[in-house]
Formats: sequence, structure tokens, C-alpha cells
Amino acid sequence: GTEATLTDAYVCLGIVRAGELADGRVSIDKALSDTAVGALAARLGRGVEEVAEDIVRIATSHIYSALVPLLARKGVDYHEYVFLPFGGAGPMHGLLAAREI
Repeated sequence: GTEATLTDAYVCLGIVRAGELADGRVSIDKALSDTAVGALAARLGRGVEEVAEDIVRIATSHIYSALVPLLARKGVDYHEYVFLPFGGAGPMHGLLAAREI
């Protein structure tokens, strides 16, 4: 696609390397990631890396804003549990979300 994604942001920041993933079922092209994030950066008048960092921050805030109120409503003390992210970018992004929580 042409719209910037969280994975594109990770690629632009060098967190995810370009190439094949998932036994070759997924191919990541750094140029396409740079183009997608670059288009958004151009619209915002900011740098590509800066916008990539913002994308990661926004994704983290979405996880935080969904999870923390849920824990509060259920009366859960998150210090008593382990945060286990999974799927897609979950394992990469989980550390950032856990740090915020």
C-alpha cells in the first residue's frame, strides 16, 4: 500500500530490516516504507525519521489508552501480571507499551 503503517515506521527507524520475513511470505522494501512515511512527513512539513517516531508514539498511546482504563474498570493491579504481547508487531511494540503502563 501507499499509506504509512507502524511497520513502515519501524523500517524507517531501522528497528525492522528490509528483506523477507515469515519464511518468505512477507517481503519488506525499505524504499516503499521510506516513500509511505515520507509522503506523510511532506504533508506535515517534518522529517521522515521524526514522523516515524511519532507513528510509534501514537501506536503506543493507543495501546495505553485502551488497556489502562480496562484494567482500572476491572480493578486489576497490573503489577501482579505479566504483559504478553503477541502477533504482528506485538513483541516489538510490547516493550514500549509496557514501559508506558
